[in-house]
Amino acid sequence: MSQIRDNEVELVDSKVLNTPQKSSHVNGPWDFAIPSNKVSDLSTINGKKDSNIHVDKLKFDDVLINPPYAAKTEYVFKERNRFMEDDGCFNKGMIFFNEGAITKAIIAFQAFVQQNPEDSSEGWRMLGMSHQEHDQDREAIICLEKAVEQDPYNLDALLALGVSHVNELNSPKALAKLKAWVSHHPKFQGVKIIEDAYSDGTLMDEVMQLMLKAREVDPNDVDVRVVLGVLYNVSRDYGSAIQEFRSALALKPKDYTLWNKLGATQANGNRNEEALHSYRRALDFKPKYARAWLNMGISNANLRKYEGALHGYIRALQLNSSATHVWSYMRIACVCMERFDMIQLIDQKDLQAFFKYTKLEHS
Repeated sequence: MSQIRDNEVELVDSKVLNTPQKSSHVNGPWDFAIPSNKVSDLSTINGKKDSNIHVDKLKFDDVLINPPYAAKTEYVFKERNRFMEDDGCFNKGMIFFNEGAITKAIIAFQAFVQQNPEDSSEGWRMLGMSHQEHDQDREAIICLEKAVEQDPYNLDALLALGVSHVNELNSPKALAKLKAWVSHHPKFQGVKIIEDAYSDGTLMDEVMQLMLKAREVDPNDVDVRVVLGVLYNVSRDYGSAIQEFRSALALKPKDYTLWNKLGATQANGNRNEEALHSYRRALDFKPKYARAWLNMGISNANLRKYEGALHGYIRALQLNSSATHVWSYMRIACVCMERFDMIQLIDQKDLQAFFKYTKLEHS
């Protein structure tokens, strides 16, 4: 659950935030929080209306008719990668990943997949997971697709692809990947659904019925609970999604990604105070988790706790300086605080100058 990528990119250059209306809501996809209320004309960007920003929750059919982004197709590697001549790049990447040094992890995994072009499904998967943690789902999708190309039965990659496609509001592709996950899973071979009077023949119904059958086969499978949580998010049944993630956490209580998914689902269901608690739990287990810091900032903003929102945004930027869309969220918070004196600093995207001017803690 995450912020809508198109919003984030376009908001960076937006000049429409000089508005007297004080509204805090920031829209976002599945690993993030989706707001509940429509606000002002902040959704006017570059002379056009963006239907994804500061609006009521998007309908599932809207995504089918108006895909929210033009998907990238090629992955761009870092030039002059210092790990290219090293051995053990995958293990180095894993160490960096677990420490929360995601930028270094990305570079190490990039080196690994280039060193092993024919047999690097896990390398591509971890590269994709690293981009997910840095709130870069478009890059994550490219990497995860390559992981599945090399190993169609890489179940972790298929599940991660489903999550990233939901984050990017591409529900048809998300459902296709989640269906492939359950179809390829050896534990659930032979699971079939029987259409009844309530079946509507849609892919959503088919995947949901398959996953409910899978839950009957093994109610203690954490991944099944996660997939069901994702599906309930797609259908906007946040109460059921919360139940699934709580069940998953009962089985895997120290999984920081599950706490973040629970928090994002709570926020999407307008339960932002509960979401803040879940994000804090995620950060207890991984303090350098940029996505949870950003989500915490968004939930604080939706609660009109703008100083808390700024703190979350700043921590996200410290962990991922390339997340330029976060500056747009900082701009919104400052406008809502009527701190127009900070806008120029935000436009400069100079975090140190911002610290010096505001005297905010940045340790």
